Amino acid sequence: MTRGPIIESRHHGSIAIVDAKGDLVGGVGNPDRIVYLRSAAKPAQAAAALATGTADAFGFTEAEIAVTCASHRGQKRHTDAVRSILDKIGLDEGALLCGVHAPADGPTARQLTAAGKEATVLHNNCSGKHAGMLAACRHLGLDVADYIEPEHPLQRRILAAMTTLAGLSEADIAIGRDGCGVPTFAMPLRHAAAIFSRLAHPDGLPDKLREAATRARAAMGAHPEMVSAPGTFNTELLRAYAPGLVAKGGAEGLFGIGFANDGCAIAVKIDDGNARAMPAVCIALLRLMDRLDADKEKALSSFARPPVKNCREEIVGQIRPAALDPWPARVT
Repeated sequence: MTRGPIIESRHHGSIAIVDAKGDLVGGVGNPDRIVYLRSAAKPAQAAAALATGTADAFGFTEAEIAVTCASHRGQKRHTDAVRSILDKIGLDEGALLCGVHAPADGPTARQLTAAGKEATVLHNNCSGKHAGMLAACRHLGLDVADYIEPEHPLQRRILAAMTTLAGLSEADIAIGRDGCGVPTFAMPLRHAAAIFSRLAHPDGLPDKLREAATRARAAMGAHPEMVSAPGTFNTELLRAYAPGLVAKGGAEGLFGIGFANDGCAIAVKIDDGNARAMPAVCIALLRLMDRLDADKEKALSSFARPPVKNCREEIVGQIRPAALDPWPARVT
């Protein structure tokens, strides 16, 4: 990040690029470094739930499927979709065990404050994922009181799907607790990329998981505003490529992108966890891989080298992906 004439901050990280077989074909830094997927796992977690037949059993809309893959911003469109899922499965918001935080969307948070209201569990960015998990439990006849526990049958199903998508055994995946309480998965960055490859291009997956991955990708592409919010990088990236990719970010600087046409996939980890570096890195990466045509470049131009502004809305610097120019020779 620059400010005036000097570089004020640097964000280092690693990139892994894989093909449709999950084989590493390029990288920067350490593609084998161990990373937690955090919320980048949500499309895979949602696919594992969808593979049970949950969406059809309860008549979920595409927008509702999309919000189960989401780190949403707590806008009304998001809370309404989560509430609708809960209504369809016969539960109320008290069943959600993700905890409460203020809406990530500033105007929504200010509206709540002005109205003298407090945020609810529905505003948690993970409430859609949790609603999807509860729906799968209801469909399978599983206990909903402890659905977030690692040994719960649903979480075991999700872990099994993760091993298939990542190309790893359970012993190779470390389990931690995510910010919302459910298990989160740690693995080499290259295997995180493999998950996005198989979600986007699921030809070799078991039938039910293949159909579920295809359905999740279609829903995210049809309703990118449900995955984050209009104007955010994740949403606008999905919108620009819809329905040609799966893309999802996670906390602490993790982002994955998988392409439907050929199964190429990318996983990026920013070492210091600062997400402000991610859009510029991803746009530079897409450009250098010849996956950013003129229309997409225009649609995503605001993310390529975002300006740094002060409190007076003056541009005082810029975020730019210096390490990707010139392009490292070992990246293809």
